[in-house]
Amino acid sequence: MAEVFCPFCFMMMPAEAERCPACGGAPAEFDRLPYHERLIAALHHPLDDVRMRAIFALGKRRQPESAEPLLDCALRFPTDVPQGIAIAETLMRVARWTRNREPLRRLAAEHGSVMVRQAAERRLSILDRRPEERS
Repeated sequence: MAEVFCPFCFMMMPAEAERCPACGGAPAEFDRLPYHERLIAALHHPLDDVRMRAIFALGKRRQPESAEPLLDCALRFPTDVPQGIAIAETLMRVARWTRNREPLRRLAAEHGSVMVRQAAERRLSILDRRPEERS
């Protein structure tokens, strides 16, 4: 029997199941969520490549509601340095659009990896040098 990840809780479930036996979520309901909500949910996925694709997509969308979930994702996976650096870049894009630098500041202060903290600090310094623009 084939299994898939539940789109709500990411537990394995039978591919043909209408509801997840762990959380009760229905994959058909997930498909009706707005795209940005599905991307934010993907930040909890157990596979790093799925999370990374969601990070890149959220960076292109620059939606303010993605900043805190991105920060939470970076802090939840402190040993995933490439992911943390990608989140720093995405938070810079969101900060340019929203003028909210707080999530990027928190990443620079709180992340467990020196490399990620430095990446966040570099992006903050870039924002400080450039005039804020909405592009």
